[in-house]
Amino acid sequence: MAEIGQVANILNMTLESDTAKRKKAEAELKQMESLPGISIVLMQLIASEQTLPATRLAAAVALKNFVKVNWNKEHCEVEIQDEERKQLRELTLQTMFGTTGMFVSFELVP
Repeated sequence: MAEIGQVANILNMTLESDTAKRKKAEAELKQMESLPGISIVLMQLIASEQTLPATRLAAAVALKNFVKVNWNKEHCEVEIQDEERKQLRELTLQTMFGTTGMFVSFELVP
């Protein structure tokens, strides 16, 4: 499994204005997609309030792109194992209902 700190650093590098650094980081992130549990690490970064907002947003975009390409078992670049899928579903719900601030806000309409 990928180290959360390493993934956070790479995500931060994808936000660099220097094109060469950004492209290198994007390539590293793409390589990390083949590591088991990368979606869980990305979700942990999204859920953590200690993670910088820009890093959380980059993690959310990376997770969205990863799931979009790889969720369908018949047309995926990297197969997401069933246990990881289950964990990701659970973490997504926990994060939706536990995250405050810029990501989630619910408004009750009478």
